[in-house]
Amino acid sequence: MAPSRQELGTLNAYFDASVILRIVNGEPGRLAGWGEFVTRVCSELVEVECKRALERMRHNGVLTINEEAERREAVDAFLDTAEIQSVTKAVLRRAAGPMPLVLGTLDAVHLSTAMIWQESRGESLAMATHDKALARAARAYGLEVVGI
Repeated sequence: MAPSRQELGTLNAYFDASVILRIVNGEPGRLAGWGEFVTRVCSELVEVECKRALERMRHNGVLTINEEAERREAVDAFLDTAEIQSVTKAVLRRAAGPMPLVLGTLDAVHLSTAMIWQESRGESLAMATHDKALARAARAYGLEVVGI
């Protein structure tokens, strides 16, 4: 059973590519209750990440060309329900700055985007991710994490 909004805590979530890919691929361990979030936030990087991953899956024989096309459409449909955030100079500056934990470039951009969104809105934002490093860093900054 999917968690209720009350169990999820916040009604806003930042989605990274790991969560979107598990959803569109129907993979085990996908985030239950993802549709319960009223506001879904993503970086514009997510579309590229998801579609590159889907193409890799096709080239590796995991997906047919038709399955890839269907999943690309599913990514587009998901992103149509999200607030897409640009990779601005402020995001890049923050991502380049010191962080309390080791974090890769794209994860730093995702975390910085989420933090800037939260600060600018004055609303809480959960980090929806299946990436352990991103989850640890988000928790270090006080964000609720779902998906791990």
